[in-house]
Amino acid sequence: MGRRLRSTIRPVVERSPRRRGYYGTPMSDPRILSLVLAGGEGTRLAPLTADRAKPAVPFAGHYRLVDFVLSNLANGGYLKIVVLTQYKSHSL
Repeated sequence: MGRRLRSTIRPVVERSPRRRGYYGTPMSDPRILSLVLAGGEGTRLAPLTADRAKPAVPFAGHYRLVDFVLSNLANGGYLKIVVLTQYKSHSL
C-alpha cells in the first residue's frame, strides 16, 4: 500500500499595510540605510577612466554606471542612500 501524504495547514499571518513605492511595490523599512560602494579605479577601462572613477563612466551617452544602482534602490523604496567613494570622488 502507498504512503499517505499529510497536508500541512499553515495559519494565515496578518500583515500590517505597507507604504507603496513608485511602481506600486512595497516600500522598505525607513530605518534601512543603503550603502553603495562606488570608488573603483577601473584599470581595465583605462581609456574611459583617465579622468573619472569607474562608477562615473558614461553609459549610452547619458547615464553613468552608478545611476543604475541608485535608480534601482530608489524604485525599490530604499530612500536612505549613502554613496561611498574613494578614487577620484570629485568625478561623481
